[in-house]
Amino acid sequence: MKATKSHVQQLVKEELEKYQEELAEKAIQETKGSTEGYMYEVVVRMVADRNRNKTEIVNDIRSIKDVTVVSILPGQDFTLQKGAMKERTLIKIKFTPGSSPVKKMQQIKAAAFGRGSGTGCTHQKIVGLIELDFKRETLKPIRTY
Repeated sequence: MKATKSHVQQLVKEELEKYQEELAEKAIQETKGSTEGYMYEVVVRMVADRNRNKTEIVNDIRSIKDVTVVSILPGQDFTLQKGAMKERTLIKIKFTPGSSPVKKMQQIKAAAFGRGSGTGCTHQKIVGLIELDFKRETLKPIRTY
């Protein structure tokens, strides 16, 4: 019986991931052809070293080119998200996409870890940042001007 239950759980998980990818692709397709006049926002799971203040890390993320707003999502139970050496936090990043929002998310992540990804970015690695996990299914355009 357990093998069947885990099999069903795996199928449900795969279907959910497929659905989330479809939603992200739909959001991208809606604005494909022109990202002019749009900013995008995406939810990101940030894993940081507990020895560095999380507000300082968020401020460092704000300094990355084309990132306009970074905020910590309210309503998180931080006591459950703390490990011995690292802390998990959900943040929202708003950014200008250039020609592709997905490519820009990759560039933001690369810049946060000191890898310019061929864009000429010379941003240094953010001290205390361990991981940035962009939740692509939450990517959505925001009309700004």
